[in-house]
Amino acid sequence: MLSRGLASVVLVVGLLPFLGTTANAQPSFRTVAVTGEQAPGLAAGTTFIGFSRMSISAGGDAAFLGMIEGPGVLNGAFGNGVWHEPAGGPLAFVAQQRGLVPIIGGTAQIESFGVYPPVHNAQGDVLFFATLRQGGGIGFGNARGLWRTAPGSFTTLVVREGDATTGVDDETTFSFMESTPLLNASGQSAFTALTRNPGGSGGGMWRAEPNGGLVPLVTTGTAVPGESAGVAFALPKYVNHTPINAAGDVLFVGSIAGVGIDSTNNLGIWAVGADGSIDEIAREGDPAPGIAGVFGDFGAPTHNTAGDVVGLCVLTGAGVSSENDTGIWVLRDDRAPAPIALEGDQVPGLPGGLVFAEFNSPRLNELGCIVFRARVAGPGVDESNEWGVWSVQPNGAAAILVRSSDAAPGFPAGAWFDTVGTPVLGASGAIVFTGTVAGPGVAPDTRGVWMSRGRGSPALLVREGTQIQSIGPDGSVRAFDVTDVTFLAQVDQDGGPRSVSAQDEVLVGLGFGSFPSLDNGVFVISSEPCNPADLNADGVLNVDDIEAFVTAFLSADLAADCDANTVLNVDDIECFVAAFLAGCG
Repeated sequence: MLSRGLASVVLVVGLLPFLGTTANAQPSFRTVAVTGEQAPGLAAGTTFIGFSRMSISAGGDAAFLGMIEGPGVLNGAFGNGVWHEPAGGPLAFVAQQRGLVPIIGGTAQIESFGVYPPVHNAQGDVLFFATLRQGGGIGFGNARGLWRTAPGSFTTLVVREGDATTGVDDETTFSFMESTPLLNASGQSAFTALTRNPGGSGGGMWRAEPNGGLVPLVTTGTAVPGESAGVAFALPKYVNHTPINAAGDVLFVGSIAGVGIDSTNNLGIWAVGADGSIDEIAREGDPAPGIAGVFGDFGAPTHNTAGDVVGLCVLTGAGVSSENDTGIWVLRDDRAPAPIALEGDQVPGLPGGLVFAEFNSPRLNELGCIVFRARVAGPGVDESNEWGVWSVQPNGAAAILVRSSDAAPGFPAGAWFDTVGTPVLGASGAIVFTGTVAGPGVAPDTRGVWMSRGRGSPALLVREGTQIQSIGPDGSVRAFDVTDVTFLAQVDQDGGPRSVSAQDEVLVGLGFGSFPSLDNGVFVISSEPCNPADLNADGVLNVDDIEAFVTAFLSADLAADCDANTVLNVDDIECFVAAFLAGCG
């Protein structure tokens, strides 16, 4: 049997004469809604005039906030509403500005919607924040709330300001809530809220069950497990961040107070299990293994159902300075913390002397894959090439995916990435990001969206300045000249707003009008590999796919498991060669 290294060399050399073989797999587009069309569920002649706050579920259906005009809007003026596209079904109306929603004792009118997108799951549940129109007993202290619509049922109230809290006391009420709505596959949602009572104010987190019950998770005054009597939680640090995974576990950064607690150990990351148990994940003052210093602060973390927790951590102590005090860590309550990337460390995949200098919040999926955006510093680095995207396979090391100044796939030769945006990580490990491109024959600041699979070269999904063919809800095909691309880099796990489905479908907003026209729409892009050799699913079999296969094979990445038997061996090399030579025609 050939060694893995020798087999990979033979693979590359043997396929050289066939490079450039083309495939016929190209991204396909599905139209969800476009401006000028009838808004479903409203009076005839009420049409969409714009879209915002879009999200896609794990199942691939879309939800969004739509701006409307016409007879279905109060006095014919502009208004907003929420729509949902059930899996395999037509666009459905959820709620409308000045429309009625249930409250305790009756109904009330919606004045406006929250600043966060509606979220929904593969089962068709839709969750949204809204503020009610004041009057008739509705005022400053009870106008905001969270509502839910389930398939085939009426909209129901989840929780509202002014309601009595569950699990605190009879005199405590919810006083403020407007955070990212979070909803898992089981229909459970989680939210953070401030509270008030005659003795003062507080806050906490609650989980809302599908049957309408509210379960208190952690509130001001909850005892901290493992601490002495009297040590209790104060407030969550991130009011708009309450990630809930598929098991119903909720993660949070919080502060504590009491005997023996001070500014050196009062902050930490905790997980609340579905059974109500509270586990400490990391704590201010804990040693940071493998590096000088201790944990001093935490960014908003994310987690999966396996118990992996990933987030930005800030270090303090001896040997720590502003040049090496931040890193990305994997944290679990059953093992020591492990750094993924640290400021001041050599950057994998780049020349010696180039180090990480800044990080954006990382993403994590159920497989344990991680992706993050980072800035590098060192010799030869300037504003044109300082930002990039790195991926991490489960239990692996960070590998560079793309960097500003790299050649831009899908553009004319000589064009390069001028900027690289924050990436999103799909359930399968696919990485999606936006960027702007410069170079010969490219209009200034031309924007596009790319996807990478299997550590391959990113493949272009859509860009400004091109025409797409999109299938509408009625099956008809329409052409759109793309003049603007909007991609929302949203967290694609923990029950929050998604921009990539579990099947790697990508939700985008596309403009197709010229000034002063504001024509635009909501679209879903699908991009499937034509055969197992098309690792980056760009519709072309070339050296990028070979490099992706070799890299994955040598690093024991199952992206190279061509025969899909979860074992990497020479059979996968033979499978890849056969698929590559077969092409996709």
